[in-house]
Amino acid sequence: MRRLVFFALSAWLGALPAAAQDCATLMAAFRVPEPPRNVRAPAPPTEALGCTRDQLAMFQKNLAAIAEAAPVAGPEQLYGTWLGDNVLGYVAGIMVPGQEVLRIAPGEAPGSLHVRQYWIKAVLPDGAPMPWTPGAGYAGLLSEGRLIPGGGRKGGYTRDYDDSFAYSGRSFEFDRSVDLFVKFSVNYFERPLAFLRDGDTLVIRYNRMDPYMREDTEDTATFTRVADDAPDIAILLVAAGELSQAQHFDCLSHQISEGQGPLFDALAPLSPAETVRLLEPVAMADAERYALSRVTPDAQGADWAERMQAVAEGLIALYDDPEFRPLMEALASGDLGCPPLY
Repeated sequence: MRRLVFFALSAWLGALPAAAQDCATLMAAFRVPEPPRNVRAPAPPTEALGCTRDQLAMFQKNLAAIAEAAPVAGPEQLYGTWLGDNVLGYVAGIMVPGQEVLRIAPGEAPGSLHVRQYWIKAVLPDGAPMPWTPGAGYAGLLSEGRLIPGGGRKGGYTRDYDDSFAYSGRSFEFDRSVDLFVKFSVNYFERPLAFLRDGDTLVIRYNRMDPYMREDTEDTATFTRVADDAPDIAILLVAAGELSQAQHFDCLSHQISEGQGPLFDALAPLSPAETVRLLEPVAMADAERYALSRVTPDAQGADWAERMQAVAEGLIALYDDPEFRPLMEALASGDLGCPPLY
């Protein structure tokens, strides 16, 4: 399955025009390291987006970290927020942008982990707005549950079957087939797995069962540690600022996490965290507008039109705010350190 997926990606990539930026510029923006010389990508030879085959493979997973990673010695090595490294599908323009985030915290029992898995999307099917909870940030949860040490290998964890993973059931992709494929691709926690670390890169070695052969196939996924609030602020900037998620989300997440970069220069004197105060009301007003628009005519009630008008006027007032306008102009300037992809 892994080779078939990458072969399909390679066929698509070979038909794409070269990117407007060279590969080194793209890799720097996405914090993608150069491929190791002693590791070859599991794909047929192809070059696209100005990148070699091995460079393209690094946009899917960090092969250098996989080669060097060591099993974690304890759960404290896993705590934090981890941004998924697999961006190849949307960077290449093959898939609609979406990206994984893991939040790992201590579980209730000693040595256990509480894991929240998110799929980051600025826009959901049917025009639904980005899922957002005031004060808590992005709310697009894929799954949540507890892992306990086990699985028979170093760094191994398995589900606590007395407190199994819960899956949200939310649709994130516009086509059902793509939505199911995404959920299949990130379904790590159903079977025993192992966590490994190489610096700020998290490697998950997991088993996926073939439903026909009833056999496990091992695969890997990699993640980069980011600041806890970085993905939330980045996707809020993308959604409220009407930016391209493919071009900006990963790039801005890394800048926010590092505390420096062109984004900080563009937003000054505001910090990215301070922009949440200005942008969060836009996200909430958009969510209210969407909820009202989904009310059927027979259920609208006497005050529906008045409420819709109030939301529209509230959005206009937000955009006219003297603090808000310079922020939107800064986001629209295009000088955020995130190169165009095509």
